[in-house]
Amino acid sequence: MEAARAINRFSKNEGHNQIYLPGGFREDTGSVLATRLSRASSLALAISGAYQPRLAGRLDAVRDLSPPYSLEKMTDLVAVWDVALSDGVHKIEFEHGTTSGKRVVYVDGKEEIRKEWMFKLVGKETFCVGAAKTKATINIDAISGFAYEYTLEINGKSLKKYMENRSKTTNTWVLHLDGEDFRVVLEKDTMDVWCNGKRMETAGEFVDDGTETHFSVGNHDCYIKAVSSGKRKEGIIHSLIVDDREIPEILE
Repeated sequence: MEAARAINRFSKNEGHNQIYLPGGFREDTGSVLATRLSRASSLALAISGAYQPRLAGRLDAVRDLSPPYSLEKMTDLVAVWDVALSDGVHKIEFEHGTTSGKRVVYVDGKEEIRKEWMFKLVGKETFCVGAAKTKATINIDAISGFAYEYTLEINGKSLKKYMENRSKTTNTWVLHLDGEDFRVVLEKDTMDVWCNGKRMETAGEFVDDGTETHFSVGNHDCYIKAVSSGKRKEGIIHSLIVDDREIPEILE
């Protein structure tokens, strides 16, 4: 590979050719120089395209590369998060180029933010997630040297804190109907019901032991029943009933 670094250079002051071989520039004349250059050229042509970026980086002292050649990879994926919201579980991916400062944010595979060149390597990026346009922020902090930490905030809270709070304000069920999987989420503060990313039309009614919120999934009748637990700490208990069968709740 070193032979591919050979550079023919003409010195106006000394009137002779010099060739760069391992060990530095050396004087050479006539057929010996031609032979060395021929071998170097042949070897350079034989080198696969995968090495060309590396060679370009080594020869930048004698070449004018415009625009500047970047050795940075096309993908600099540094963090991935799965965020469970009422309308579904969303995948957030973040690319950070620690050489160029590039920042790219993907939500469910769709590019939401792209910044190719950033002088400041630390900072934050804010965007929205899901049908309800939930606010999300990625924080970029330097730990030490060239090491960075990436944290995700949802609605101003750390992802861990947000999920802890969410578990207190929502109920989630997963059921299998007619060959399909359905994820049903109840937001207890608003009594909104979501199914596979869509807010459902519901009808509420009072019953002897509590309330029932009715909706349909396909041809199946469903309702969420709310009854008092009789205990102050537990509060109201919500259960999902589909075709007169209770569906067990899951924890996300």
